[in-house]
Amino acid sequence: MTTKTNISGLITTLLSTVCCIVPLMLLLLSIGSSWVANLTALEPYKLYFIGIPIVILASFIAYWKIFLQKQMRIILPSSTSTIQMER
Repeated sequence: MTTKTNISGLITTLLSTVCCIVPLMLLLLSIGSSWVANLTALEPYKLYFIGIPIVILASFIAYWKIFLQKQMRIILPSSTSTIQMER
């Protein structure tokens, strides 16, 4: 494995635990999160917070459908037939 792969794995691991560690730390500090329900400062940006992830997700799905499914085919060296890789 390369160093680049190890670093990206470490970063991904740390970022994936943020959703669990931050609320736990706030709870341990006796800071509740019920005030977030009344937070209206970001209300004007609500459509952006909904729309941007939808566009990003649709882009990834389209990229996979167009490019990655073609790359998943394996050409057998002894014949000209192809087989599909199964996941």
